[in-house]
Amino acid sequence: MKVRHLFFLIAIIAGFSSCKPSYDVVPATGLPSYLNVINSTQDTINIFLNGTRQNNTTTIFPLGNTNYLNVASGTNNFDFRRNGSPVMLFSKTLALKDTTYQTVFVCGESADKAFITRDTLKSSTIGARVRFVNTADGAGSLDLSINDVFTARGFAFQKLGGYADVAAGTTSLKVYYTGTTIPAATKTVALTTGSLYTVYVKATSVATGKPIITIGLFGK
Repeated sequence: MKVRHLFFLIAIIAGFSSCKPSYDVVPATGLPSYLNVINSTQDTINIFLNGTRQNNTTTIFPLGNTNYLNVASGTNNFDFRRNGSPVMLFSKTLALKDTTYQTVFVCGESADKAFITRDTLKSSTIGARVRFVNTADGAGSLDLSINDVFTARGFAFQKLGGYADVAAGTTSLKVYYTGTTIPAATKTVALTTGSLYTVYVKATSVATGKPIITIGLFGK
């Protein structure tokens, strides 16, 4: 009897397990998702879904972005290719929730060098908001200062920070290798009130020494 009860209990547990929803798969609803592609590679690239190019108006240059494209929601395989080449760099499965803003950061030529974030677009009425993401493959940990005030420290590759409130106007961005005091890259930008910005970076390898860092900026 005890053995029979044990098998009965296992069957019940298995039944509950089979009913548990999978949160790794997002169903298509017919409503679009909004996807921004940021390119931190050395290549000019395009993004395809089922053979159809999604960035129709322009190619995605190094440190460029697409802004938020209307794409099919659900779980789909997206192909990333060099511009002008039919050869696929890599394919990546993206689970895109409908009516949601998301960004995929392409940082290299393989799927593990690309990652996606879900973006909460909550702006400020008294200034700008800025976040930092380390998209420099091979550069190690990085810091960011905005107008000489550090807002990000020790960010490893693919780490994304939250938005920091920043005064609008002419703004100095400086990226440092963590533990150093001399900027690896600087950029002066004009920030506007009510806008949201993402600071990202590209690493260019050199024969000796650390990679050269270049700063990119996406504003919404």
